Amino acid sequence: MNQKELVQKFFKGRAVTRPPFLPLPGTYLVKVDQVTIPTLLQDDSTLYSSLINTQKLLGYDAIILPIDTSLEAEAFGAKLQ
Repeated sequence: MNQKELVQKFFKGRAVTRPPFLPLPGTYLVKVDQVTIPTLLQDDSTLYSSLINTQKLLGYDAIILPIDTSLEAEAFGAKLQ
């Protein structure tokens, strides 16, 4: 079973050999790609690149995104365009 299958089975409630390791890397992402936090959070391609490069470097089962402001805004009742 590969990492993707492990994570999918775990969240579907199926039996897995071990729980997946799902860190929230936070500001560690800026260290991997040598970028600033504002650049990381304001540029989606930089965020994507940092997530991919951190995954490749550390070999986590999956990485949880640090923040999605649009989801937070919707959760508080804001209407987005």
